[in-house]
Amino acid sequence: MTGIEKDDIFKMYPTLAALHALAAECAAQRITPEQLESLRALSGRFAEAISQEQPYQAMELDEQFHNMIVELSDNPYIASFSATLQIHIRRFKYVFLKQPPAVTNASVEEHAAIVAALEKRDATAASAMMKQNVIRPMHELGALI
Repeated sequence: MTGIEKDDIFKMYPTLAALHALAAECAAQRITPEQLESLRALSGRFAEAISQEQPYQAMELDEQFHNMIVELSDNPYIASFSATLQIHIRRFKYVFLKQPPAVTNASVEEHAAIVAALEKRDATAASAMMKQNVIRPMHELGALI
């Protein structure tokens, strides 16, 4: 695989954010109470990994959280394109999650807000918060790299 240029970050993240925002919008209409509990548990484990400064574990849990929402969208195109982008974004995500908890705590709050919006079946709020959750690290990474 070839190296990714800094400019690629500003092309990949907005694309992934749009896909994940659409996934959250779709998921809000079909999520079950059991699926909400699974997302809530993942969100809690993610928060714990962030607070304990375990970036690799946080990255894995973040991907599980987002992938579950993508699966709930029931759209194979979102899933396929998202998986391709995540392969490239993964190494940047790890750099972001290695930052101190003061920087990464916003991700924890955003995950909780996504779960709350999905619980209310508020597709607009779920979509907007998901987009913010994916885009915010792009700006942080742009300053780091």
